Amino acid sequence: SRSEADERNLHPCLFEVPEMEKRTPGSSSQALKADPPKTTLFKKEQKGINYRIPALMYIKDAQTFLAFAEKRTSSSDHDATLLFMRRGTRQNGSIQ
Repeated sequence: SRSEADERNLHPCLFEVPEMEKRTPGSSSQALKADPPKTTLFKKEQKGINYRIPALMYIKDAQTFLAFAEKRTSSSDHDATLLFMRRGTRQNGSIQ
Protein backbone atom coordinates (compact mmCIF):
# COMPACT_ATOMS: atom_id res chain seq x y z
CA SER A 1 0.00 0.00 0.00
CA ARG A 2 1.13 3.54 -0.67
CA SER A 3 2.01 5.94 2.13
CA GLU A 4 0.61 9.45 2.52
CA ALA A 5 3.87 10.86 1.10
CA ASP A 6 3.47 8.68 -2.00
CA GLU A 7 -0.11 9.91 -2.44
CA ARG A 8 1.03 13.55 -2.36
CA ASN A 9 3.68 12.84 -4.99
CA LEU A 10 1.36 11.17 -7.52
CA HIS A 11 -0.42 14.20 -8.95
CA PRO A 12 -1.05 14.06 -12.70
CA CYS A 13 1.89 15.73 -14.42
CA LEU A 14 3.15 17.30 -11.18
CA PHE A 15 6.14 16.39 -9.12
CA GLU A 16 6.19 17.34 -5.45
CA VAL A 17 9.25 16.99 -3.28
CA PRO A 18 8.58 17.02 0.47
CA GLU A 19 11.28 18.47 2.67
CA MET A 20 12.91 15.31 3.96
CA GLU A 21 14.27 16.73 7.23
CA LYS A 22 10.71 17.29 8.47
CA ARG A 23 9.96 13.56 8.43
CA THR A 24 11.21 10.76 10.59
CA PRO A 25 10.77 7.05 9.90
CA GLY A 26 7.25 5.98 10.76
CA SER A 27 5.90 9.53 11.05
CA SER A 28 4.13 9.90 7.71
CA SER A 29 1.28 11.79 9.39
CA GLN A 30 3.54 14.69 10.39
CA ALA A 31 2.46 17.91 8.69
CA LEU A 32 4.91 19.88 6.59
CA LYS A 33 5.46 23.51 7.58
CA ALA A 34 4.88 24.78 4.04
CA ASP A 35 3.59 23.37 0.77
CA PRO A 36 6.43 21.75 -1.17
CA PRO A 37 7.32 23.31 -4.53
CA LYS A 38 5.67 21.84 -7.63
CA THR A 39 7.17 21.36 -11.07
CA THR A 40 5.19 20.39 -14.15
CA LEU A 41 7.05 17.55 -15.85
CA PHE A 42 4.80 16.77 -18.80
CA LYS A 43 2.97 19.70 -20.46
CA LYS A 44 0.32 19.60 -23.15
CA GLU A 45 1.88 20.58 -26.48
CA GLN A 46 0.51 22.31 -29.55
CA LYS A 47 -1.32 20.26 -32.20
CA GLY A 48 -3.17 18.15 -29.62
CA ILE A 49 -0.15 16.32 -28.16
CA ASN A 50 -0.68 15.53 -24.48
CA TYR A 51 0.62 13.24 -21.76
CA ARG A 52 -1.52 10.81 -19.78
CA ILE A 53 -1.26 8.07 -17.15
CA PRO A 54 1.64 9.56 -15.15
CA ALA A 55 3.61 7.36 -12.76
CA LEU A 56 6.34 8.10 -10.24
CA MET A 57 8.93 5.65 -8.94
CA TYR A 58 11.56 6.25 -6.26
CA ILE A 59 14.74 4.15 -6.20
CA LYS A 60 15.97 4.48 -2.62
CA ASP A 61 19.51 3.12 -3.06
CA ALA A 62 20.26 5.60 -5.87
CA GLN A 63 18.09 8.40 -4.36
CA THR A 64 16.57 8.73 -7.82
CA PHE A 65 13.03 9.54 -8.95
CA LEU A 66 11.73 8.27 -12.30
CA ALA A 67 8.58 9.89 -13.70
CA PHE A 68 6.75 8.31 -16.65
CA ALA A 69 3.83 9.36 -18.87
CA GLU A 70 2.36 8.22 -22.18
CA LYS A 71 2.66 10.71 -25.05
CA ARG A 72 -0.62 10.77 -26.99
CA THR A 73 -1.91 12.50 -30.09
CA SER A 74 -5.36 12.80 -28.44
CA SER A 75 -7.03 11.95 -25.14
CA SER A 76 -8.03 8.55 -26.55
CA ASP A 77 -6.38 5.43 -25.08
CA HIS A 78 -5.48 3.99 -28.49
CA ASP A 79 -3.47 7.12 -29.43
CA ALA A 80 -0.55 6.43 -27.07
CA THR A 81 2.57 6.73 -29.22
CA LEU A 82 5.53 6.80 -26.81
CA LEU A 83 6.39 6.31 -23.16
CA PHE A 84 8.34 9.31 -21.84
CA MET A 85 10.57 9.26 -18.77
CA ARG A 86 12.11 12.05 -16.71
CA ARG A 87 14.79 11.36 -14.10
CA GLY A 88 15.76 13.33 -11.00
CA THR A 89 18.21 12.71 -8.18
CA ARG A 90 18.01 14.05 -4.64
CA GLN A 91 20.77 16.59 -3.98
CA ASN A 92 20.95 19.03 -1.06
CA GLY A 93 17.29 18.60 -0.15
CA SER A 94 15.92 19.12 -3.66
CA ILE A 95 15.55 17.14 -6.87
CA GLN A 96 17.92 17.91 -9.73
